[in-house]
Amino acid sequence: MNDVKSTFSNTYKLYKDNLNNPVFWAIMENIKHESPATVVQITTDTYNFFTKWDSQIDKEEFDWGQMRVDAIELTHKYNDCDLCRKVLLALMNIIEQEFTPGR
Repeated sequence: MNDVKSTFSNTYKLYKDNLNNPVFWAIMENIKHESPATVVQITTDTYNFFTKWDSQIDKEEFDWGQMRVDAIELTHKYNDCDLCRKVLLALMNIIEQEFTPGR
């Protein structure tokens, strides 16, 4: 049997902890249109995209063009679905905000 109280409590905590998180909202607003398996694939691929590019933000010469190409390829892989596109946009905005050449 489901623990309804726990479900509501966990949902509220997740919501409260992520009120200002653009990635969370990109997922929440677009998740309903995809199958559970597709959601897992998209979140895995977009997370891998983020870790790849986030690890390079300290470099003096950041390859913005290649990051964009990678994002386009990933978007095409999932037939331009909103979930993939909007999560990638949120992640790219985070990378851009955190980028400081040679920090």
